[in-house]
Amino acid sequence: MLQADKIRQFAMRNYIEPARQAGEEYVTVRAGDVDMAMVDRRLLPASRLPNVCNALGGRKFEELAKVELIGRTGHHESTTTTFHYLIRQPVYARSVETTSPRKLESGTARRLP
Repeated sequence: MLQADKIRQFAMRNYIEPARQAGEEYVTVRAGDVDMAMVDRRLLPASRLPNVCNALGGRKFEELAKVELIGRTGHHESTTTTFHYLIRQPVYARSVETTSPRKLESGTARRLP
């Protein structure tokens, strides 16, 4: 597996998927955190910030993780580089959300006998 693929998988598993499961609409990923965690876990041999930034900022990551990069802040290719993503929910998740909890609470939704 290429190093960029390892970085993408790590970010998806540790940032994107937990946020998606929690129902979050947005997620922020800091390159320095990903780099340090991967080095600590010996998933990267040493700091590879440029590689981390390229992997997280690329179109391939957006497509793979089903996210949309909506912003990038911090210094270019540094520990402070932060990626801001919009989480695209799967189609089946959107179709289930037909009645909001507020409608159920307010009594406007039909109650079962």
